[in-house]
Amino acid sequence: MSWKNVGKTLAKHGLNLLGSAIPGGQFLTGVVADILDCEDKPDTVDKALKKASPEQFAQLKKFEIENKTDLQKAILANDTARIQAVNNTMQHESKSDKWWQSGWRPFWGFISAIAFLFESILIGILAYKAVLQGNATAMAMIPQMITTMATLFAVPGAILGISAWHRGKEKIEKAKIGGI
Repeated sequence: MSWKNVGKTLAKHGLNLLGSAIPGGQFLTGVVADILDCEDKPDTVDKALKKASPEQFAQLKKFEIENKTDLQKAILANDTARIQAVNNTMQHESKSDKWWQSGWRPFWGFISAIAFLFESILIGILAYKAVLQGNATAMAMIPQMITTMATLFAVPGAILGISAWHRGKEKIEKAKIGGI
């Protein structure tokens, strides 16, 4: 069990702001645990939420309303830390002595740019044939090409995002232990 799961449970009970802020807001975990009268650990807080009384949910909602600005700041801080971890990962990779580690993002960027240029030219040619030459088949091919290229780029784009996310998590963990 993690604080992220506790956040999801809070959101299920209509405490969306508190649920979004709790995974990274350590001060919040204590407050929620105090309101639920339990130990400040994800497992015990999650179990207490499942058994919470309407009065306890009312107290949590009151806390959420009264501390809206602080909760929004905590969410922003969580998002900022996540983005900084990704940026740190990318900066670290770019300084690597190994060409496959430092060069894979620029390589992907150049290949993507060339592919998008190629696709744009082909769509332009199809549009020319469709409009000026009255070719209905060419017109029908335009949406198919766009869909195909979007699908083609979705897989490597997802891989790129997941890779950056995992490397960012590694960097955060190393920083916590003092490895960086």
